[in-house]
Amino acid sequence: MKDQDPTTHFQLRAAQYHLVDGTYEVFFGGICILWALFFYLQAKLSPIFSVGLLPTLVWTGGFIAVSFAGSFLLDRLTKAIRERLTYPRTGYIDHRRPRGGRLAVRILLLGMVVAILSALFTAFFASHPAFVNWMPLAGGALFALTMAIVAWRTQIGRYYLLAMISVIAGLGVSMFGLDELTGIAVFYGSLGFMLLVMGGVVLGLYLRRNPMPGESLHEQ
Repeated sequence: MKDQDPTTHFQLRAAQYHLVDGTYEVFFGGICILWALFFYLQAKLSPIFSVGLLPTLVWTGGFIAVSFAGSFLLDRLTKAIRERLTYPRTGYIDHRRPRGGRLAVRILLLGMVVAILSALFTAFFASHPAFVNWMPLAGGALFALTMAIVAWRTQIGRYYLLAMISVIAGLGVSMFGLDELTGIAVFYGSLGFMLLVMGGVVLGLYLRRNPMPGESLHEQ
């Protein structure tokens, strides 16, 4: 077996380090919660504001605005967590490629593609009666694909677990008999909650395994 190129090995380890403390799960869990609130609001207002070009433009623009504004604020939050908890324990890696910020942007864009494609699935199947709600089903499958790509690129096994959870959640919610928008809101809410829980668990394990330099000596 050929030895891995040192540059590739360093890039892989750097990418893994950017995901080591669970803050990316917290970041994308927060994004999913925001999407859930957005789709829930859209579901409640759609009976009075859903027909025509203007509502379509408003909801599309609103989704993009919520996604980018939420990502900006959550990115600041996760950076603050890292500066307070992560970097003092295990240091900071600054490298050109691949950058952690670019990784976050790529995953966010993939997530937005998931949400948009889910909406397209709903538009296509809305006139076709079915025993399942296609929106959370499609969202679960596409989000699982996103997590599988992240797992493959970083070789971190917990993202495969997230992919399986996403498929199960999408399938489960699709069988509840909810309307499309409420169904996708419940799906993203459930997924966001699971991401936040996993992020909290990973962060807790990270803090336990990597005490502050003075803490381990103090305990002795």
